[in-house]
Amino acid sequence: MSSVKMSEIIVRHATEADCLRVLELMKELADFEGYLDKFRVTTDSLKHQYICEKRFHILVAEHEKRVEGILVYYFLPFTYDLTPWLFIKELYVSGHCRGNGAGEQLFRHARLECLALGGTKMKWEVLADNKRAQSFYAKQGALTEQAWQTMSLPVKGHWKKLAQ
Repeated sequence: MSSVKMSEIIVRHATEADCLRVLELMKELADFEGYLDKFRVTTDSLKHQYICEKRFHILVAEHEKRVEGILVYYFLPFTYDLTPWLFIKELYVSGHCRGNGAGEQLFRHARLECLALGGTKMKWEVLADNKRAQSFYAKQGALTEQAWQTMSLPVKGHWKKLAQ
């Protein structure tokens, strides 16, 4: 693995020109997490939701003028403490830049974005068996919330059950 210094990594907001590379990294993450067969994002849908509708934010980590990491996030407008929380949807760094500061820089910039809007908390999910990611987050000061479990409900095809 080549050594990359943190000073060689530039973190910034993604532009429309970055969308193709952001999509490539999203697909790599989907493959890593095992849902590539369900991945439906296209360049057009990414541009529409990110650029046109501004549904979420994307920070990119650039090394040698190439995007090598992404942090996709959105804000929960307010919660019990009446402050916004930043929710990280995806944090991914390409294999050859992993472990060299890109993830830390992305995470630090997200923390600064949260603070700038008066936010008090960042939240995200991590795969239970992804010990490397869990270790990374712990080094950033994250705490595992033992009292909560993530739950989900697929709604497509379940409307009849809900209506009954």
